[in-house]
Amino acid sequence: MKHYFKLIIFFSTLLIEFWFINCQKVAPLLPSEYAANVVQRKWNHNGFVVNNTYSQTTYSSYSQKMWRTDTVTFSYCSDDHSQPGPLNSLSASSLLDFTLYPPQNTYLTVFSISDPVLCVNGSAVGFPAPPPPNILQLIHAIYAGIEFDREFGKCEKWTVISGNTVVTFFFTVDNKQFVRYDFVVTDDQARQGEVGVVTYYYNMFQGTIPSHIFSGSNACPDYTVTSFTPPQCIKSNQNTQTKKSITKDIFDEFFIKYPNIPFIPYYYFLKY
Repeated sequence: MKHYFKLIIFFSTLLIEFWFINCQKVAPLLPSEYAANVVQRKWNHNGFVVNNTYSQTTYSSYSQKMWRTDTVTFSYCSDDHSQPGPLNSLSASSLLDFTLYPPQNTYLTVFSISDPVLCVNGSAVGFPAPPPPNILQLIHAIYAGIEFDREFGKCEKWTVISGNTVVTFFFTVDNKQFVRYDFVVTDDQARQGEVGVVTYYYNMFQGTIPSHIFSGSNACPDYTVTSFTPPQCIKSNQNTQTKKSITKDIFDEFFIKYPNIPFIPYYYFLKY
């Protein structure tokens, strides 16, 4: 009789474990070949650079190992815990090429129509290549329930926690379409401190991206300049910041030191 009960308990345990294993939700796939319109709101507690809102067209190809973003943004200049200062606007295109070693970021930007177009070929270190579509499964994303999103209705949420970064991905319940991600970074040692981001994806096209979309890597056009002093940003207390010319070395140092400043693939924080 004892052996009989032991067998019942043993098989019951197996059934329960099997039930739990098979009832676990599997994270949806992220798009691997797509173009989309993106709107992002980014902020932090002290206003350092990342207080901005931008609208962007992004093109990403896992198979071609390329990422391009065309962005228009305006930033709040304050970095002294005060109210935002005057606006600092720019338009920019960034082409991340992961077919090269080391990977390169070809970056063009203009601050106003009367300014020259700045072009910098810099390092893409800190920018992971577009990941495989099952990246959330590979890094064991956690199912975080359902939330009603004001733009897309009912959405499943999947969360990734890595060090001081918490990232949540939103997929529509009906068709598992990736539509949004939020993340919060807490880093008291870095100048920008805590950073929060809400990013929406609209009009997503999934399919092969023509190779000419990614042309021009690591080669600045003839009409561009490689160094330019950007418009001065004035703090809200009217004290001016020191103007600094943008060069390749400064560009590289800036993006290595602050990898979450604009135009970054939304997976930069996933260490895989």
